[in-house]
Amino acid sequence: MTRYFDDLETRNPQARAAAQLDALRAQIARVRAMPGACLPDVVVTSMTDLAKFPVLRKSELGNWQKAQPPFGGLHVSNMTHVFQSPGPIYEPGGSSHDWWRFGRFLHACGIGLGDIVQNCFGYHLTPAGTMFENGARAVGAMREFG
Repeated sequence: MTRYFDDLETRNPQARAAAQLDALRAQIARVRAMPGACLPDVVVTSMTDLAKFPVLRKSELGNWQKAQPPFGGLHVSNMTHVFQSPGPIYEPGGSSHDWWRFGRFLHACGIGLGDIVQNCFGYHLTPAGTMFENGARAVGAMREFG
């Protein structure tokens, strides 16, 4: 019997597309409700409408965050870490169950309950080490630190 990470992996394509569109609309509504939000007035009827929104380039992120520290005016919940990347760019991080959503990736690689994984990612300047550790915990794997 195949064990899935969760039911999201077995949805039919139509259900997946509908859920993605609903999630996109909800995210746009959250951003529009934020003070100072400046999104174009676009009615989202399909995922292709996403292309009508501006892209915030990483090269612009530092200045955006300086204007409203630390995250450019965004509210981040369940945060337990703040990483400062060069720029400086501040990246929120959390430790709740699969906060970074790496569990699905690790499960797809065949990693699961009782497996031992060696986490060789660093824990400084970038969140990669914490991201991998959090995902390994989500699938029940044990972490070995080298």
